[in-house]
Amino acid sequence: MRGLYLEEITEGSTVCLVPAFQRIKGPGSSKMPVFYNPNMEFARDVTVSLLSAVLDKRRKLKVLDGMAATGIRGIRVKNEVSKRFEVTLNDINPLAVRLIKKNLELNNLEAEVECRNLNEILASSAYDYIDVDPFGSPVEYLDLAVQSIKRHGIIGVSTTDTSVLCGTVPKACVRRYLARSRNNYMCHEAGLRIFLGYVARTAAKFDRAIKPLVCFYADHYFRIFVRVENGAGRADECLANLGYLLVNERNGEVRTLLSPEREAIGPLWLGRLFDADILAKMVVRENFNTGRRFTRILEIWREECDAEPFFYDTNELGKIFHLSPPPLEKLTSALRMLGYRTVRTHISPNGFRTNATISHIKTIYEMLNMK
Repeated sequence: MRGLYLEEITEGSTVCLVPAFQRIKGPGSSKMPVFYNPNMEFARDVTVSLLSAVLDKRRKLKVLDGMAATGIRGIRVKNEVSKRFEVTLNDINPLAVRLIKKNLELNNLEAEVECRNLNEILASSAYDYIDVDPFGSPVEYLDLAVQSIKRHGIIGVSTTDTSVLCGTVPKACVRRYLARSRNNYMCHEAGLRIFLGYVARTAAKFDRAIKPLVCFYADHYFRIFVRVENGAGRADECLANLGYLLVNERNGEVRTLLSPEREAIGPLWLGRLFDADILAKMVVRENFNTGRRFTRILEIWREECDAEPFFYDTNELGKIFHLSPPPLEKLTSALRMLGYRTVRTHISPNGFRTNATISHIKTIYEMLNMK
């Protein structure tokens, strides 16, 4: 393609041409003529694994990659999940559309390619799977996304709007997500749950309910996959999962609340982030370039899927208790020996989820500091 220097990369079993100079990390990469983010390969591997586990590969399901850029995500779904799927790849950038067609040809695949605004696409048809992966916030697309997904369909949404959701720009979080955020050690957990809670409220406006399948934080983004169901009653039941988190930064205690209090974070999603049955079916394929990372994180997701909707950080508690933070493995083992449910979390390498009280956690710290 004239004026665009391309290199060939391989993700899974899919070959793709991407701009060679787009290996830039950070905000500068968004200014490139066609966007490709190598750091999102993990999220694309998760997409392939999850859709392979939940979608009926024998049917001609309608799939929309709404902001396709190079087309790599949608092409991988067609190539690695099911060639029977009727995939639509859309991007508002004409140069991206030309590259998508080239990448489809490279993989000997056929798909519908559009060059329209995503909301225009969403308003014109219904889909079994919709993927929304913008640079920044997806808020402007969510109303139509939850209306144009078919019953029992799945929506995958990403946001790199982490500074807003994590409390760095709290006023913007109120404007954009109608929630209060706070910039503390819990910010990525809270940001993910604020985002998921906003999607739940958006669906409820149209008498629709969401069921989280896999919702996670990684690197610089949040990524959620939710199944959408119809019915006002189901929407009401879904909204019952909303509440608030209150982090006491003086003694380390974290509480969930059903109504707001001063300094509380939310409203946000207090229900599960993962579906245990789906996690059990997900497979890390040998050709995934992120295989080692995916295997490790999938193991943690399976641990934490039924745990508390908040976590503690060993270093943060060490500062509050004025005690040296013990190794995470020793701390969690000690809590389990006392009968408490304690697991790791993917949100933080120093984090753990437990139903132990803060006073009992402090006692463990004191015991481990005596050795």
